[in-house]
This record gives sequence, structure tokens and C-alpha cells, in this order.
Amino acid sequence: MNINIKLEGILEKIIENAIKKGLVKTKAEAVRLSVLELGKEYGLLEEPELNEKTIRELRKREKQKPVKAKSLNELFR
Repeated sequence: MNINIKLEGILEKIIENAIKKGLVKTKAEAVRLSVLELGKEYGLLEEPELNEKTIRELRKREKQKPVKAKSLNELFR
């Protein structure tokens, strides 16, 4: 899924701070991580352990060179 979003105000500041603190390398990574955290917080995935694994993998990849992926499945191959 491809989406275009406009984030302003507090949402923009949160993403900028996440990048400055080294939590994520790109804005896209910040959005992906946010969606995963949303899924974790509200139990939106059927398999909670899959969510934890996905979040760990995303955080591990943040330390590597950014990867352009069309989907989360492609990102974690």
C-alpha cells in the first residue's frame, strides 16, 4: 500500500525528534514503526508475537542502510 500524508504541528515534531534521537533514520520508518506500535497497543494483529518480531526487525534494520520496500513483507525478506 502506498499512501501520501501531510503531518504538521506536533506530529511533525515527534517525527523530527525521533530522527534526531536516532530512533529512526527516515520519516517513512517513523510512520511504519508508528503503525506497528498502534497494532501492538490495540491488538490489531492476530499473532502478537509476530508484531513483536516485526518491531524488533524494523529496529534492527534502522541501524542498517535504509531500504526502499513496497510492503512490510518485502522489507523483512
